Formats: sequence, structure tokens, C-alpha cells
Amino acid sequence: MSIRNLKNIVLLIAVFLTFSSCKKPYAGNHLVNETSPYLLQHAFNPVDWFPWGEEALNKAAEEDKLIVISVGFASCHWCHVMEEESFEDSLVSEIMNQSFVSVKVDKEERPDIDGIYMDACQLIRNKSCGWPLNVIALPDGRPVFAGTYFEKEQWIKVLETYKYRMEEERDDLEDFANDLKREIVRNDVIPDFSIDSPVKDSILTTYAEMLKSTMDTLYGGRQGGIKFPNPINLDFLLSYAHLYEDKEAFDLVELTLEKMAYGGIYDHIGGGFSRYSTDRIWKVPHFEKMLYDNAQLIAVYSKAYRSFKNEEFKRIVLATIDFCDSELSKPKSPYYSSLDADSDGEEGRYYVWTEEEVDGLLSDDKMLNIFKSYYQIGGSGTWEYDQNILFPQRSIESYALDYKLDIVESRKALSDAKDIIEKARTVRNKPALDDKTLVSWNALMIDGLCEAYRSFGEEKHLERAKEVAGFILENMKTEDGSLFRNYKGTTASINAFLDDYANLAKAFINLYSVSFEERWLSEAQSLVDYVDVHFGDDNSQIYFYTSDEDDALMTRKKEIIDGVIPASNSTLARVISDLGVLLDNKEYKEQSMNMLQTIVNRPNFKEYISFNSNWGILYLEKMRKVYEVVVMGPDSEPNRSALMAMYAPNIFFMGSDAQSELPLLQGKFVDGANYIYVCKSSMCKFPVETVEEAIVLLEKEFNQDINL
Repeated sequence: MSIRNLKNIVLLIAVFLTFSSCKKPYAGNHLVNETSPYLLQHAFNPVDWFPWGEEALNKAAEEDKLIVISVGFASCHWCHVMEEESFEDSLVSEIMNQSFVSVKVDKEERPDIDGIYMDACQLIRNKSCGWPLNVIALPDGRPVFAGTYFEKEQWIKVLETYKYRMEEERDDLEDFANDLKREIVRNDVIPDFSIDSPVKDSILTTYAEMLKSTMDTLYGGRQGGIKFPNPINLDFLLSYAHLYEDKEAFDLVELTLEKMAYGGIYDHIGGGFSRYSTDRIWKVPHFEKMLYDNAQLIAVYSKAYRSFKNEEFKRIVLATIDFCDSELSKPKSPYYSSLDADSDGEEGRYYVWTEEEVDGLLSDDKMLNIFKSYYQIGGSGTWEYDQNILFPQRSIESYALDYKLDIVESRKALSDAKDIIEKARTVRNKPALDDKTLVSWNALMIDGLCEAYRSFGEEKHLERAKEVAGFILENMKTEDGSLFRNYKGTTASINAFLDDYANLAKAFINLYSVSFEERWLSEAQSLVDYVDVHFGDDNSQIYFYTSDEDDALMTRKKEIIDGVIPASNSTLARVISDLGVLLDNKEYKEQSMNMLQTIVNRPNFKEYISFNSNWGILYLEKMRKVYEVVVMGPDSEPNRSALMAMYAPNIFFMGSDAQSELPLLQGKFVDGANYIYVCKSSMCKFPVETVEEAIVLLEKEFNQDINL
């Protein structure tokens, strides 16, 4: 058991030993009955934490106290550091308990709250913000101060300063809070720019060129000293490269994926990617592993495999799925949220090795030499305190060729060595698991599994995607069509947000495309119908992030910027566009175009060029003609699988082995016959009978469009 897992037990024992003769043991603060692993980590702090809700807000109002709002997540390293330094300290807790009402927020469960106070932090501190996010607000929740991690003495100074200002400078705080709230609300107003302007190649190519200019041509990824994978940028560039035959874009995608695969950000023993790299070369990760990263990387590596036929990409996909199944899930369960960065009180301890440890584990000289040399143990893999990150920087085949070694023997020696190292790692204390389930992140995983199934045809990936989708429908969808966002144990408690609906609808559409089971299309459409009623804005094409069923916050945000996870509105716009194609629905097609134009025509669109890639993918679909490939007959399943194995970002697959009421399928089923129809914007060519004929026809149509 890790130190973090033990700390609550230790605290309880200490409190009991101190007070057993005269007092009852400390029963914890107001977080003890929460389900969020992050909140439960703080349930036995001496700080009298409350969860966000009426009880805390009413207490602040009645006692006229400032509110400390501390936002984080279970795998956040610096959240743990600040907890140990400050929130477990008796002096700090005394100040907070006497003069403030203290509220803990899990940003993954309540991104709506996090979004508002992160906006406040970015306005106050000129965008220099992160997590933990620590805010001081007036009793009604309006922020007057925000920052990230503070050392103990710094935090005490902040608390004492605002305690004094509340007593002596209340009017100044009120004025500042009013001005700040005005800016926060103003930032969430998105004027309707959905003017009837044509989509243009020049807009798209300009966007693509600007995005490429932000990329690191030596090590891949975005330029800079800290690198996030940003799968949606790679997804856009891959689609653009294919549709515009852009070699530079192809090269940037392949370079980035290879550098990540051979970098320290990837776990070469257990599979899966860490959240980001702290350096330009992908060597030293921030060691927490998030479901949302790995799900999206499974998808983009799967697509890249279809494009490049790079066997290393296949290996990465399969190993990452295995990691998610073994470490972030249980059989027949959905996926959990994350693994912590720390174990035994040290960041990365579970993943790194000293040279002496490796020497002691690998007794065979050949095995030892190849393992140490390939992973650069004692060389470029050296990190801090004589620890080593496994950092190969190239394939084992390339390594063997450089050192004139037999490739097959080298592979075998490396594989055997990894087995020994992996077995040794199993006796280490594992990083803590955040075992809550989130709809949005599980939807991303369903999408990734579908893309893996497209690429490799392994039935288990499709069945796993269906299993997770079924769990969500059974346990996290209500009779009125709404969703819960979270599930822990047997409890779902928080209303879903727009990203939950959008990502799940997208996953259902992908499930239909790889299975031809029409129930998934129906489920996707029902989610869009619910969103239209409860998240829509009568004055804008863009949807609110929160439902009208939720309690009102300071502002009702709209999410349009694509971050590490694509924005809920860009995903929803793509979902609506896809339903427009699959259901041959003109209104959906027009609505998605209006949403796209509202964003593209914004005056500051180009300021966020690296944060609009999901919108860029939608623009690609609107710019280039989409193809509908209708696969009918008793062999529809194997024919579909064969056609899906090629990389084709602008092709929608539909079909059935029976009569169907879907518009493009009507009248196309002939009993006993296998027909494949290649259609463009709902206009279909005469059917062909083989996959080979269909591919020839598609290539002919595609080349004609490229040359227009």
C-alpha cells in the first residue's frame, strides 16, 4: 500500500491516540460521505472542508465569511504537495476554519465550477494558472483572488491578507469582484457570426499552414519546452494531409507519433501514456496517466496505422488498450479516470529504475546489455537521483541494425528482459487509482476501441466498446433521456454536461459505423434531441455547457476552444453534421454549418489556431465532398471490415444485411445479393459487387475531386 493510501489511516490513528482518553476520534470533515476519490483524499484533513453546494454557500452567507475554493483532481501531484504542506497543518487549518468557509472541488466531476474560477485566475494572473487552483471568493462566490500552488508560508500570508481586507477594505473587494465578474460573463458571450459565407480552400489551407508552423520539426508535437500529446491536432493534420495530399503534414504526424512512442512519456513496460512531457524531447513525463489521453491516443494511433501501415503504431495501440483494461478497469466494468503520478511519496517512483536495480534483476549478460543499451540506462535515460527513465528513442530493429546485432535475437532478448522487469515492478506499491467513471471520458474510450477495431479487426475491441456503451445506458442514463456525468461504486450523482452528451453521441455514431446496428444511431439522435431542449441558446448557434436543469452559477459558460479534450461545442457540431449525412437530414447539415461559421468568422479565431482543430476537421468535411459507402447483403459485415481498413477521413459507412428504413439504404437491399454503393452527397453510383471494385470507384471519384 502506498504512502498516499496509508495517510488517512495514519491520521486517524494519530488523532485516536491523542484524544482517546478524553475525546472521540476525529470523524473527518464534511467530505467523508462524498464518492469522488479526490474529495475523499481530503476527508480527514483538519481543514473543515465542504463539498460545493448549498450547505457551504449558506454558511458563508450567514456568517459573512470569505470562501476558499480549492480545485484539483486525484492524480494531481502539486495538489498532493499542497495538501501535505498546508491543508494537513494545524496552524493553516486553524486560520481557514476560523475565518473562511473552505470548499473542495474535483475538477473532473465539476468542470463547470472549475471553468469559471479558472477564467478568474487567468484574468487575475495573465493566464499563468493550473492545478491546484486556489481561489478566495466573497460569501456569494464572486472571486477576489486566484492562484495555483502555494508553499505553506505563502498560503498563510494570502489567508491573512484577505482576512484583513475583508475586515478593513470590504468596499474595495466588492468593487474588484464586480469588475472581475463582469469580465468573466463577457468572455462567455459568443455573438452569432453564422453569416452565409462560403467555405473556402484558402481559409482551410491558411489554418493548416499556421498549425504546421507551430509544430516542432525535430521532435514532433507543438514547439516549446513542455509538450502535451494534443491528439486532436494530429487528427486534423492527418485528415488534411490525406484530403490535400500534403506531405509535410503527413511527416509531422508520423514524426510526432514515433517520437512519443519511443519517448519516456510512453510506459515501455506496462503500456499507456503519461499526461505530458516536461521537456522538448518527450523524455521526462508528468507521470500521471489519464483515461482521456490514452483513449484519444488509441484512436489517433489506430488511424495513423491505417495511413502509414507502421507496425509500431499497432503495437502501441494494442499495448495501450491492454493497459486501460488491466489498470483502469475491471472485467465487464466501464473505465476509471486516472492513475496518480506518485507512489511511496515520490513522483514517478513506480516507473523509474536505478542502474543497480536493473543489474540485480537481469542476470543474463546479453539480456542485460541489450536492455540497458536500448533504453539508455546510465546514459540519456538518466533522470534525477540516479534514477532512469526508459528512453529508447528508436525501434529495437533500428537499434539492432546500428549495432550489427541479429534483429530476431535482439527482439527476443529485449522481450525476455521486459518480462523480468515487469514482474519486479508488480511488487512495488502502485500509484493510487481514481476509480470514478465519467461518461465523457468513457465515450472517448468507446471511440478509441472502435478505431482500433477498424484498423485491426479484432472482435474483442468492438465487443468491449459495446459493453461500455451498454453500461452507460443502463446505469447513467435516466428515463427522461438525461445522463449522469459520474458513477462510483453504485452511485451516480452529478448531472451530465455538454461534453458528456456530445462525446457519447459521437461514440454511438462510430459504433453504428463499425457494426451497422441502427440502435446506436437512434441513441445518438436521442442525445442530440435532449441537448437541443436543455442546453440550447435562443440567441446563438452555440450551446451552453450546463443544462437548464442545473443550479445557476455565476455565469453559464459555453465551451468552444479545443483543448486536450476537444470542446463540447465542436464535437457536438460534428455529431450534428454526421447525423445529417447518415440520416440524410438537411436541417442537421445546415445547423452544423451555422455552428462552424459562428466560430470561423469570429474576429479572434486565428489567435487560437492550435485550439480549433476539431472545428478544422468539421471544416474539412464541409470543404471536401463526403462519400457515403452503402454495403448491403449477406456479406455486408466482411465487406464493411475490408473497406474500413483503409484510411478515409471523409467516408461514411452504412449498410445492412436486411431491409432498412434509413434514407440512403431504402430500396438497396436485394435478397441474396451483395451490393456496394458509392455515393457522394447522397447521390449514388450504380452498385458494384466486390470490395476491389468499390475501392477503384472511390479512388476515381476522390482523384476527380482533388483535381477540381
